[in-house]
Amino acid sequence: MRVSACLHVTSETANLAITLRDGGADVVLCASNPLSTQDEVAASLLKDYNIPTYAIKGRGQRHLLRAHHRGFSTTPRT
Repeated sequence: MRVSACLHVTSETANLAITLRDGGADVVLCASNPLSTQDEVAASLLKDYNIPTYAIKGRGQRHLLRAHHRGFSTTPRT
């Protein structure tokens, strides 16, 4: 199963993404609100859990739209 999620990138949603991945899903995460993004969480999801995460705290609308496009068009890692 492939799950592309557009959520606040926080420790709570990171736990959700990790749980889905551990359950066998191919997970991609992008930010729904760049003001709530926790950069250290986004970096850890990619580095420590191999979950593609498109989010940077405080970035503008253009970056957010590009992140959504990348998040929802990423090729599965199967």
